[in-house]
This record gives sequence, C-alpha cells and structure tokens, in this order.
Amino acid sequence: MPRSPQFTIHDELSGKEVDYQHQILATKSGFQNTRDYVEEIERLTAKNASHDISSTGPVSAPTTMSQDVAFDMMKFWYNQSNDATRKDIRIWIADDAYNPAASSIQFDMSQFWFKKANQEDQKAFQKWLIE
Repeated sequence: MPRSPQFTIHDELSGKEVDYQHQILATKSGFQNTRDYVEEIERLTAKNASHDISSTGPVSAPTTMSQDVAFDMMKFWYNQSNDATRKDIRIWIADDAYNPAASSIQFDMSQFWFKKANQEDQKAFQKWLIE
C-alpha cells in the first residue's frame, strides 16, 4: 500500500474533478482526551480562508459545527461502548454519584459531553436512550 495515497474527488452533479487541499492538524504528544478538535480545525481553516472553491463546485462544509455537537458526541461515545459501559452510562445519568467498577474512555467521554450539553440536549439524549 502506498505511503502517500492519492485521492480524486468528483462533483456528482457536474462530474468534474474538484480541486481540494489536504491538511493535517499539528501533532501533539501524550494522551489527548480533552483536545478540542473543533477549535483546531476552525483555526486551520481560518488560516486558509483565502483558498476559494469555485461556485460551480460542491457546497463548502460549514466553518463551525452545529449547536448539537454535544448531543452528537454523546450518541457517538454511547455507540462506541460495550454493553457493560452502556449500562454504566444509563445508571450514571439517573444517579450522578454513581461510579462504575471499571473506568473506560467511552464512559468518561459520555460523562464529559453530557455535562457540557445544555438541558435540552441532555433530555434529548435521555429520550434517545430509551427509544
């Protein structure tokens, strides 16, 4: 497998090849469970704001993520969890004094995003859990 793969992106509407730029976030050492990727990507894209995509190309991705990022992240980490961790998450949401027997990144991140979410997103997540 090549070490530097090449990609071609085509606009489905026009069938034309889309010009794009590949960028990589700065590498940081150590455990990065609280790294703010959204902020880093926003800074990276702001630096390259002068790079315009032709108006005939596909619609550009939004420069900021939706307000529902906490809700989406809670669902993501719950879906990444095994059955035992999912049970721990559900118990913790009902009783925030609960501490699971075994720690996991999935539980920790679910807890982090739940605390960060507004009340509306917290309730939406609880409703999503029972559906």
